[in-house]
Amino acid sequence: MTVTTDLDLIELSAIAEAPPAPALFRSTRAPARRTLVDILDATVRAHPAARALDTGDRRLTYRELAEEIEALRELLSEQGIGVGDRVGVRVSSGTAELYLAILGVLAAGAAYVPVDADDPEERAELVFGEAGVCAVIGDGLSVTLRRTPEGWTMPVCINEGRPGGKIRYEWSNSKGGSFFLTGEILELDPPHRIVHVERMHMPDPSPDNRVVTTFVADGTGTLMTMRMSLPDAETRKAMLSSGMDRGMEASYARLERLSDWKLAS
Repeated sequence: MTVTTDLDLIELSAIAEAPPAPALFRSTRAPARRTLVDILDATVRAHPAARALDTGDRRLTYRELAEEIEALRELLSEQGIGVGDRVGVRVSSGTAELYLAILGVLAAGAAYVPVDADDPEERAELVFGEAGVCAVIGDGLSVTLRRTPEGWTMPVCINEGRPGGKIRYEWSNSKGGSFFLTGEILELDPPHRIVHVERMHMPDPSPDNRVVTTFVADGTGTLMTMRMSLPDAETRKAMLSSGMDRGMEASYARLERLSDWKLAS
């Protein structure tokens, strides 16, 4: 190497490069695997009175946070929601309820599917539909169920085929979840027309839904048309968000497959 100065040329010996050190790092045994819920539980035990959440308008200690999470977990569990399920979360940003919703879903053993509360309804339906969520948590920690027939049975099916006859259908699954429908037959004109009123209980009863079902010969089969009349747009929105339309579609598809199987046999 040569270094130039204002005086003389100074010859320096070459600098030998040190051999590369092997990338070997030693550590103690890796800690046990923990989930976010495990870490939260440990923090609650260690610091129950410490501030856990502060959104400006609401403050919770770790103990208070754990109590609210447990209340939501129990609510979801009562609806049969648990390990392996997916739950939509559509709660306003910056609120304590958003964190409670996410942690409540995780505590139940389910996965959460978030959609911004300000996103269009069409996007929310697309995301929740593609994810196959079984329920959606909204503002106020409201839980709206979105049922499909998979994994559900109907242990009670009462339909008294006469004007004034009672209707009661009950659904349940292996996780302890359940809901039911009640109603009455108003008019009966076999084999052409049925008029009845029904209400869903999930668990609170929905407003009455008036249903007119007609049967018309169509080629070699029968065209069945159901027309539902609801009291207002808000009730219609709530009914659709429950997944009732998808559940009915899947149920009739099953019935059609069963009919094809019986015809084939």
